Amino acid sequence: MPKKSIDTIPGSYHKRVFIGGDYSHRALITEIEGIVSNLGFIPIVGDEYEMKEEEIHDCTMRLLHCCKYAIFDISTISGALMEIERIRDYKTKALIVFSSREEKGIPKQQTTRMIDPALRPRGYRDFTQLRRIIENFLVVQEDLINFIILSGALEIATGEMPDTSEENFARMYRDLNSGIAPREALVSYIFDKHNIRPPKVRSTDFVNKMYSTVLRRSPSQTEIKNRIYPLVRGYRTRAQLFVDTIYSEENLRRIASIYKFLAFKQKKGRSAI
Repeated sequence: MPKKSIDTIPGSYHKRVFIGGDYSHRALITEIEGIVSNLGFIPIVGDEYEMKEEEIHDCTMRLLHCCKYAIFDISTISGALMEIERIRDYKTKALIVFSSREEKGIPKQQTTRMIDPALRPRGYRDFTQLRRIIENFLVVQEDLINFIILSGALEIATGEMPDTSEENFARMYRDLNSGIAPREALVSYIFDKHNIRPPKVRSTDFVNKMYSTVLRRSPSQTEIKNRIYPLVRGYRTRAQLFVDTIYSEENLRRIASIYKFLAFKQKKGRSAI
């Protein structure tokens, strides 16, 4: 099959998924490509593009930079580890997976220290489980995160749980899912509109308010020491602080139950939000 031109990358940024790993294990890469395609996204695989030997690194990074999402398999050591180092710089949303019997832990390779611990690599035993993990990453979790961010920001700003059937909520939710409005920009707009910004609210007070409002509890002393104090230093916007504070699997599950996300999904399907 002829190589593709790197100057004509298919699809849009919001639908592209970079796939990294050991390209010598082509059956696995092809399987991930198929899963991604079946979910309605565009898989981008480096070795399918035309590039000179001396340009492989730069061209691969260019492909990664053109994708909103990335999936890396680290079952074996490969050049993917260098790409993983750059995902924070590129603001790429990444999923890291590996083949494992135990479904926990990560391959015992010293090079895995290059991986941001916050990414939490996921183990899979078979392709069925891998498919479920990828679907949760590309479809379910992203949809859920956007809903929680919008709901939580509105509740903090207004002091009331938002009406998810209201047209303004539906419009902002569409803007988030379509990528028209980045999360931080939309949350900043909500906070600005309701004057939830310094000097009215200090960073530490703001995080405490997030916990008590969105998570329905006050932060523990351990969380204050290990999470809140490091977070409040150097943040340009309360929006980014808000997004980073709630972004964890534990918090997502807790907030999803508070906002009855599944009921919202059913309502969304009926009203075509």
